[in-house]
Formats: sequence, C-alpha cells, structure tokens
Amino acid sequence: ILCCLLILGITGSPVCVHQVKTRTVQSGGSVTIPCSYVNPRKPDEDVRVIWGETDGEYCSSGKDIIVSSSGKVTEKYKGRLYREKDPYRNRTEYITITGLESTKRQRFCCQLYNMSHNYVFKDSIQGTLLQFTGEEVIIPCFYSKDASTLTKVTWYYAKEHNMCTDTRIQEWSKAHQYGRYSVVNFTQDVSLRILNIKLYDQQNYQSSWDQPTNEISVQEGHSVLLSCSYTLPSGRYTERDVLRVNVYWRVGNVTGPYAYHPYEEMVHSTYKHRTSITGMTNLMIKDVMKADNTSFHCFLVVKLCEGNNQDEDKIQYGGGTRLIIKDTEYITQLDEVMAVSGEEVIIPCYYSKNTSTLTKVTWYYAKEHTTCTDTRIQEWSNAHQYGRYSVVNFKQDVSLRIHNIKLYDQQSFCCVISTSNKGETLESKQFTMLIVADYQPSWDQPTNEISVQEGHSVLLSCSYTLPSDQYTERDVLRVNVYWRVGNVTGLYAYHPYQEMVHSTYRHRTSITEMINLMIKGVTKADNTSFYCFVVVKLCKGDNQCEDKIQYGGGTKLNINEPPQMSHIGRETLILAAYLAVKFFFTVILVVLGCVYGRAKSTKRST
Repeated sequence: ILCCLLILGITGSPVCVHQVKTRTVQSGGSVTIPCSYVNPRKPDEDVRVIWGETDGEYCSSGKDIIVSSSGKVTEKYKGRLYREKDPYRNRTEYITITGLESTKRQRFCCQLYNMSHNYVFKDSIQGTLLQFTGEEVIIPCFYSKDASTLTKVTWYYAKEHNMCTDTRIQEWSKAHQYGRYSVVNFTQDVSLRILNIKLYDQQNYQSSWDQPTNEISVQEGHSVLLSCSYTLPSGRYTERDVLRVNVYWRVGNVTGPYAYHPYEEMVHSTYKHRTSITGMTNLMIKDVMKADNTSFHCFLVVKLCEGNNQDEDKIQYGGGTRLIIKDTEYITQLDEVMAVSGEEVIIPCYYSKNTSTLTKVTWYYAKEHTTCTDTRIQEWSNAHQYGRYSVVNFKQDVSLRIHNIKLYDQQSFCCVISTSNKGETLESKQFTMLIVADYQPSWDQPTNEISVQEGHSVLLSCSYTLPSDQYTERDVLRVNVYWRVGNVTGLYAYHPYQEMVHSTYRHRTSITEMINLMIKGVTKADNTSFYCFVVVKLCKGDNQCEDKIQYGGGTKLNINEPPQMSHIGRETLILAAYLAVKFFFTVILVVLGCVYGRAKSTKRST
C-alpha cells in the first residue's frame, strides 16, 4: 500500500498554499492577486496552479474554474486575465484581472493541480476577497403572490412618471447579470441590483455636500440623538415649495447599510426597532451598544413643487456624526518582532482608551496560537522589574520589555489588560511572534563597503540561504526583511511595519527584489553601517508554518561630499569666461563694421 501511495504522490508530505485575504479595488480597475505554495515532494513541472472564483465565505463553497490546468481562461475573463510567475520565486504565481465588475462578493481561489495524475491535491482555504469601493443599490420589487409562478421580470426607466414602459433596461428570465444590472435572486426576489452607481442613474441629480465633523460620546445602554440638517438646493425654492422630506441614515460610511430608512424592511437588522426620527430629520438610537461605535451619515430627499402638478426630488448630504461608545476598547499588537540574542527588545501592546484607567497588565506566552492565556509570564500593577521582564512605563505604556534576549524567547506573546471600569479585563486577539537571531561576533564587521555622493540614492544588497537541509526553496512561503543601522542591534532603517522605522529613515527607504535596501537622498548622517536580517516563513506541515531568521550581511556606507572646485579650477573658469565674452564682443564689432562699410559704399554708388 505504501508503494502505491508513493507512486501516486499522495503521501503525507507537508503542503501549504498562501493567499492574501483581501484586496481593495475599484469597479472598472484592475487587481493583481498572488498565490504562493510549497510542495517538497513534487517537481515543479508536475504542478500547475489553477484558479477559481466563488461568492462563498470559503474556497470550498462551490467555485467556478476560471483558469484551467492547461492555462485556458474562461470566456468571462478572456482578454482581461493574465497570469505570470514571480521572477524571484519559482512557486509564486500571479493573476492580473482588468476591467473589474463590481459584485456583492467575489473571492478568487488558487488550487494546486497534479499534472501527472490529473487531480487537485491542495486548495487555498479562504482565497482572496475583492472589496469594491463603489456602492451598489437594490431597488425593491415586491410581488404579493407565490414567486415560483414568475417566468420573467422586466425593468424600465419611467421618465415621465405616468407610464412604466418608457425605456427598457433589461428583461430577466434567469439569474443573469447584464453590465451593471441584475436581479437579486430570480425567481425568489426580482428586485433590481445596480452596481457602481453613477450620477446619471438619477435624472437631474444635484447635491450640496456639507460634512460637519460631529462627534458624540454616549454610555453603552443609553439612548442618543444624532442631528441632521439641510438647506434648499438653490435660490429658486423656499420652504413653501417643500412637499415632503424623506431622511435616510447610513452606518459605517456613506454607502453603508441603513440605520434608518423610510421603509422599515430596508433597515439593517441591527437597527430595526432601535431607531426612529425626531424633528423630521434627526436620528434617535435606543440602547446603544459597542457595535454602534462607528460613524452615521444622513441623506435627505426633498420633494419640491416645480410647477403646476410638477415636482422634482433633490438629494442632499445632511452631515456625518462619529459616535463613541464609552466602554468600547481594544488592544493592538504587531504580528512579528525580530531580535538579536543578548539585546533588549520591546513587544508593543497598544491600548485604545485612556491608560489612566488601567489597574494591571498580564503578559502570556501564546504557544498554541489559539488563546492568549496559555502560560503566564508575569502580572504588573506597577513599574516593577521581574528578572528579565518589565513593562515600559506603567500605566502610560504597558508594552513588554525583555532584557538579554535568549534563543528560547522565540515564542508568541500576548497581553491582557485590566481596568478600573467594573474590574473588566480585555484580552488581545492578536499575538506577536518574537523571532530571535543567534548573535555572532563576526556580524559586527560589515562585509561590504559602498561609497556614494551626498544627495544621491544607493542600493544595499542582502542575501540569505535556507536555514537547514530540512528545507528547500520549495518550502518558502514568505520572506520579511529588516534593516538596522549603526550596529546589529541598532535602530530600524527598514521594518515591515512602518511605525517601527526610525523617523530619520521613514519614507526614505524601500525594498527592491524582496530583500535589498534602497535609500533615497542620502545625507551625512547615513555615513555608517547597515545590517540586514531575513525572516523566512517555511511550510512545516500541511498548512503549518514556522519562522526562521538569518543574518543577511552588513554594508559600510561612505558618504562623499559633492565635488568642490579648486582654486586653480576657479581661475581657469574665470579666464575662459573672460576670453569668451571678449571674443563675442569682437565678433559683434566686426559684423557692425562690415554692415556700416557696405551701407557707405551703396550710398556713394547712388
């Protein structure tokens, strides 16, 4: 049996597939989606990446193949989808899609396909979800009887308001999308969905945007009133012309779900029966909760009398209000921090609220990556040091400081905060992986030396090899690079998290070819050494990873001042300039003499 399994290539070899979770895109734009994978037991020529799309939460929920194992692109994406290999990584492939069409949920998933035995042997779990910045809108159409009897629905523009069939948009007899238009779910719901709303989707659309920066704080469980105001859209109208005012409140952003809508069925379930309108336009929210800690945006549709039995609708933005729920709080940590053995390192723990309410902080090892409270390190209620551990500045900063880093400190860390508010505790949902490099004295001596003129740009090279015979390039999922300045434990000239980069280098440094450092506009202060560290994420087992760190080399940077002209050089330049000016005026005098002589000769002859 084992022999058969080996021949088929389906033994328990660790295989990993990695995709970025989301990409923010615009309708009509383009997107590039990477897929990285490792598969140590199969030669590259036997593996193909195939691509699919789904509207589900996970790649396993019924996807349509858009790029087959033969490389054939489905008709929907023909001429709009291009695939390419990463020039620096054999096992990373990209697809680029142009002319994006906004949909409610679009998730792209890559799969690994065995060309020798014609089967898919590994799937991405979540794929990459596209998040469109443009809004879609649904115009309801409610049918009173059994929807299963429907055979077709036709939507029209009714420009004259007295006849439905003015201009046909489209006819549907199945769930098909035509450009920006589709029905929600034929035959159960034949409401019209319009993607990427344009101004011309409403005739004579006008808006007067007035966005106040309102901010209101309220206690959880209380009620709150959010104000909204409007002005008449032009000097043509007065309050006497107003026939009706409808108000719409949206939550999260100006295209978010409805917190209030004149038609109750359009209100999001979170706000149904909790919101009402007072004073024509203002929003009352009852029993506010932590989920209401966001912004609310008001829109008004004013129906105005334009003439005898003629009216028109004008829409106006009535203002946005940021609602702050007093009990809302959260903790932020970094995904990854690197250190060199023997140095001191700080693992950040950022608290969103006023730190004066803190009563204690507890730090833990999160060994299983599933819960924060696996193994306790220490609890702090004051600025006390316990062995190698302390917090930076209790209460102002409860980040963990570890002195004299050891190799065994390479673990995941998380923090739990307690406050004076009812003795509540708040647990971090994000763990920080500390990755430790074993310090070598030879690192203090840079191996490269580069000279560059002040004000120019310079490229510093970095290299790495895989950490052991256990791994090959096929196992590499991701590479993160860190550049430190001055010495191997110095400040960061480059860090994957921008907030960790020293202010001297922020926005001046970038990475090229995955690991090399580009410094723009070098200054005299850059006349020092730069050290590179590479963290490689490796596939250890089926969708199990581990991080290895490696020293990538040091470079001494020598800054040369711009060349200055010598005393002799300046004298030569002055002499040359003098001779040039003298020659110029001599030529001018000769030309003028010739012209004068010719004019005199002509006068005599006449």
